[in-house]
Amino acid sequence: MRLVANTERILADIERAEADIAAASQGVVGRVRVSAFPTGARALLVPALGDLQAHYPNLRVSMVDLEPEESLPALKQRDLDVVVTYEWGLLPLLADKGVEREKLLTEPVYLALPVGHRLATGGAVALADLRDEEWIVGRDSTSMLDLVVAATRRQGYEPRTDFHSMDFQVILAAVGAGLGVALVPPLALIGSYPNVAITRVSDLAIDRVIWAAVRKGSTANPGISAVLAALRAAAADVAERIPAPAAEPPAEPVV
Repeated sequence: MRLVANTERILADIERAEADIAAASQGVVGRVRVSAFPTGARALLVPALGDLQAHYPNLRVSMVDLEPEESLPALKQRDLDVVVTYEWGLLPLLADKGVEREKLLTEPVYLALPVGHRLATGGAVALADLRDEEWIVGRDSTSMLDLVVAATRRQGYEPRTDFHSMDFQVILAAVGAGLGVALVPPLALIGSYPNVAITRVSDLAIDRVIWAAVRKGSTANPGISAVLAALRAAAADVAERIPAPAAEPPAEPVV
């Protein structure tokens, strides 16, 4: 453990030294490599990059969309410089001493049901009443699957999970086709879903926290600092259009 702590401290010192060198250059220049999970990329990262391009034409930013299971290791390996990631409120917080994180926003998580489902009456639905349903979930070893397992276990049962996807549009299409039910955050609701009923969960508070993460010691780098500021502004704009967890789901998609 002492060796790990010493290594993390040395790596942070290297990041600070490189940030100091970058800060001594003229203006916000150079290259920053960024990543976000797909819904975060669409709603937060792409608007932030558009703002950066307009204000800092000499800053080169490259982007790839990755889930947290891929992006955080890439950040630690120095393949990325800023990653937009998320964690579900029901799951344990995964701290890393080599990573600095800034909370961007918190969004509620809703329940998606086929529109003809017996419980799709417009009111909130209890997870306890869905023990016999098929759950449409993320892939194995991902937090999108872990979330559903944790939520249903809180209500005393193991979920049936035969349909797996990391794409919320596929998940919502599957719900609309009557293949099962799903937990869905507002940022995933980007279109019209006439065959899907979106409602609140009545017996469990579920949310998703979205973070910007960088290597410890790198925030003084002007390029990284500019990316973080742009993400902060994009998140503030989106947060104004996301209802509080106790409110009804949005009538219009969050775009």
